[in-house]
Amino acid sequence: MKKVLVSIKNELLSTAVIKTLKDCGEFLPCQVTPEVSTNTSDKSALSDVDILLMEISYLPGATMEGRLKEIKQLRKNEPECKIVAFCDDTAAPELAHKVTQLKKDRLIDGFLYTSVTASYLMSTLASL
Repeated sequence: MKKVLVSIKNELLSTAVIKTLKDCGEFLPCQVTPEVSTNTSDKSALSDVDILLMEISYLPGATMEGRLKEIKQLRKNEPECKIVAFCDDTAAPELAHKVTQLKKDRLIDGFLYTSVTASYLMSTLASL
């Protein structure tokens, strides 16, 4: 069972993703809540996390600049942890383009759009 840390600021979306992963039975999801520090690279729980699913948006704590800092720190501290970016390509197409560039530059292991189906989300995470 893969442990997935979900760092999504949108509470409704985060809850839906957590439920989907739990219901699948292949993942052990845990959540970084908005009340907790947004710097996921400092979380001791990351030592045994297989995948970090992180939202990149314009919301405080999920901005591209902040997430890039977290990604670099995480790569240094937990190089085996897979990083998957999650963004809204409809509401923020320019941000979605920047996220695809992160993948091309090999800073992240994958990316998903918020419009993704539950089946595709699970398949993508399972393939990492």
